[in-house]
Amino acid sequence: MLCKHCNNIIKTSDGICKNCTRPIRSGKKNLPKYTKIGVIALIFGVCVFFVVMYLTDRVNFDFISNIFSSSTNDTIDSDLPTNTETSNGDQQQNSSVDNGPPLIDEELRRSALSELNTVVTDYLEEFSIHFAFVSNMGYLFNDTDQVFITTQHLVELGLLPQPFLQEDFLILYLRPSDLNVFDEVDLPNENTLTVFVAHETITGIGLYSTHNYTEIFRENLNSVIESYIPYGGSVVRPLSQSVIYQNIVSSIISQNNGILIDVRFMSADGNFAFATVSNVGSSHLLRHYVFEIVDNEPLMLLSGLENQRHPTQVINQAAPNFNPSLLPNFNLTRTNLVQAANFAYLQNIMIENTLIPSGVAPNFIASTNQYTYMVFESYGSFLAAFSSQWVVQPVSGWQHAEDILSDITLPPLYILRQE
Repeated sequence: MLCKHCNNIIKTSDGICKNCTRPIRSGKKNLPKYTKIGVIALIFGVCVFFVVMYLTDRVNFDFISNIFSSSTNDTIDSDLPTNTETSNGDQQQNSSVDNGPPLIDEELRRSALSELNTVVTDYLEEFSIHFAFVSNMGYLFNDTDQVFITTQHLVELGLLPQPFLQEDFLILYLRPSDLNVFDEVDLPNENTLTVFVAHETITGIGLYSTHNYTEIFRENLNSVIESYIPYGGSVVRPLSQSVIYQNIVSSIISQNNGILIDVRFMSADGNFAFATVSNVGSSHLLRHYVFEIVDNEPLMLLSGLENQRHPTQVINQAAPNFNPSLLPNFNLTRTNLVQAANFAYLQNIMIENTLIPSGVAPNFIASTNQYTYMVFESYGSFLAAFSSQWVVQPVSGWQHAEDILSDITLPPLYILRQE
């Protein structure tokens, strides 16, 4: 060939022109040998990959699109296998256990779990001053508004985007120590109720919390949730002659340095008991106690609930399986009890109506501005109500008075003495 610079005859293999010493350039660009081999191997590998994926029925182009969309889209786009309805109503899995879901879907799912857990945890921290959050049969529940905290609820509040509704995420409220008894679970051994966001996996249930991600077998999670369901049987109102009533009174007097008490409210089932009391002569100062019943013996579990902002939340933390039906139908921290300054006026009314003789004082009296309950040792019980004036009527006892007051909105049942 001819050199392009000096037209001297040259050989390509020489590399340079011997006449003008300039490099020889041919019109053809040759790749190094090893580069050719690499390109051929890459093309061959791609072909083999798609052939194998096709033959094993695992080509998933959503997998490929998710790789690009996951980094730029904050919404959930997960193709994890879920139970779906067939045309005849039977349930079937979208994917077999052998094949399993694409890895990118599980990564997206865990990212969504983490985001949801953060939203719920922040929600509890922000609104715990206003609402009492409890575990209702294992699920997070707003006891103040009587509503379960679900993804639907959080979407309606504007705290989650709509795509979260496409996933079967459950928001649980459990104690890590109750889950940690199982070998497959790896959590701190803590007794404080904690938010867990749960979803179904191929092997069981995935749980995401502020601690970490762990999995638990379905039957084990069910056993924990079942332990949070109140199974104490029917709720009763023990009378003063009953053993449990007397044992609870003895326990409180012992804790109260021997000071005698009036029982204002008491309830019990097979697992727990609740009592509201006041010291004799101080009916306007109430105290609340929770007892756990072990081998028919009431053991004091909680006291001082009258000083708590959300006493139901405190009870639930200590005993998630406590039956809320044991609680009285009045607010434990806000009552409008007053010292019975109006007794002299009521006494005159009762004397005028020959309900009591003069010079007789009640051995128990409790009042609000509108209602007063009185018990006399030899003359029975009376309920007084004020509308435009005070009206006093005899009642057969605290149960009769409670029936009358129960017709009132927010009845002041705390003025009664249960005996």
